[in-house]
Amino acid sequence: MKMASFFKKIVIPIKRFFQKDLTPYIVFSIPLIFLVVFLFWPLANTFIRAFMDKGSKFDLSHLNLNNFRKFLESPLYQKSLRNSFFLSISVMIFSLLIGIPMGYICLLYTSDAADELLCVDLGGRRNIKNKNIPTCILFSPYMIIPFCY
Repeated sequence: MKMASFFKKIVIPIKRFFQKDLTPYIVFSIPLIFLVVFLFWPLANTFIRAFMDKGSKFDLSHLNLNNFRKFLESPLYQKSLRNSFFLSISVMIFSLLIGIPMGYICLLYTSDAADELLCVDLGGRRNIKNKNIPTCILFSPYMIIPFCY
């Protein structure tokens, strides 16, 4: 009696599972295995080794913060960290100084709502008869393929 209940509870669902089309599972598992092997495992390995001394064996009992102490005490790394923060803040400010006015210009000169009613002020939008030229100029960086040499 116990064997029959085991067969009904375990074996029959396994047979039903393998009778299904397994293509979606296989297609999903191949990139997942690739990500685990070539992305997640090296990232985890690097993260764990950051807490270990140089040359020590891969063992969780050797974990410490000596590498981070060396990093924070070194004047070269302090200068590079300062330069990185300065560069990131500068890029953010200049992006805002260029991006916000460009967005406003896009709204003013490329909106279809500005052309619906002639000579009506729609929140500062301008009625432009040939608005294709400013539209092409503003959106050309998105259409041109960037090349890096």
